[in-house]
Amino acid sequence: MTKRFLSKSKVREKIKLAFTEIARRVKAGKFPKPLRLGSHQTSRTVFLESEVDAWMEDQVQRCRRPALGARGSLGSQRASRFFDFTFNWSGSPSFASANRLSVYAATFPGGSMFNLIVSGVGWQDGQDTFPAARVFEHTDDALVARFRPNEQLDLNQLMTLPTLFAQEGRDSEIARVGTITRLRQVGRDMMLEFTYDMQVAPIQNRALIEMAQDLEIADFEFWRTHWAVKDVDLFRVLLRRAQPRRHRPRVFNIAEHENIEPVLVSAMMPFAPEFDGVYQILQGLAEEVGLRCRRADDIWEDPAVIQDVVNLIDRSRVVIADCSGRNPNVFYEIGIAHTLGRDVILITQNEADIPFDLRHLRYVRYLNNGEGRAQLAQRLRQRLEDLA
Repeated sequence: MTKRFLSKSKVREKIKLAFTEIARRVKAGKFPKPLRLGSHQTSRTVFLESEVDAWMEDQVQRCRRPALGARGSLGSQRASRFFDFTFNWSGSPSFASANRLSVYAATFPGGSMFNLIVSGVGWQDGQDTFPAARVFEHTDDALVARFRPNEQLDLNQLMTLPTLFAQEGRDSEIARVGTITRLRQVGRDMMLEFTYDMQVAPIQNRALIEMAQDLEIADFEFWRTHWAVKDVDLFRVLLRRAQPRRHRPRVFNIAEHENIEPVLVSAMMPFAPEFDGVYQILQGLAEEVGLRCRRADDIWEDPAVIQDVVNLIDRSRVVIADCSGRNPNVFYEIGIAHTLGRDVILITQNEADIPFDLRHLRYVRYLNNGEGRAQLAQRLRQRLEDLA
């Protein structure tokens, strides 16, 4: 049987753990040991694919072992806790390959179904009420018959299903994955007690919309308070859209969820009078192409200036950074913007001011006078129009 090897980068992509975490687990004997292939000068580090696959299988089995506790709640190791890390959700494709989804998927007693409960006003922590008349709206007849035999709700069976607690809307509203721990009908209302799975990050509705077809959620369901049962494996779908949780810096804070304003352009430059004319040109150009340009000194949301700068970069669609004068703050801000994955446009009055490590990137050189700033606006227009 031919042995297949995986590079370190392929292993990281496959199991979504950082290199440092993989090394820590290898050292502790909790991950397959790497191999060295090739001669001393050309050797490379690889892992046996079969050993990595076996490790992944073992992690899933560990997830499956905890039994259900009282009233359907999960044990201390949540079934949706995969490999000791959590996920954020977006509309982008998963790093995981389709043939491994069955390995990643969590196991619930309810099989491949889930409750979708959409509330018009959001959810109270831990307990809430829901109109009984809305139960099983937008649910297949076969499922209704299964969970309401003889016209009586089978509450115990409903509680075995993982539940997606959502709020009406199509933007930044938050949905949570959790478990119903107690369920009873009192008059016209359903009384729910529930817990959110803290190992599964909150999901914004705009991300749910991207996967709505896979979850069999119709577009109008995002505008309707209702309780549906979907014959879909919730975790398999979420894993197709999974991205690693954002790394959290210690010097400043970034939002739990990326929330880019599509029309926002941020200008990073020294806070000095000689750059005010440049900033005014950028503001005017942005407005002409349907965007909005701001500089950190336009806002005061936090006592720490660096936090305002980071917040502005994190919300921006594109960052324009002026390297003129080799200002260290601007260089630091360029690094933050690149790390956050923003489009960065470099401008400068002197090409020697572009840091050596960035000279492979395109930049726009300009003269800081009326004619030079007008030419700068002309050269930037096409780029900003493309982004707009």
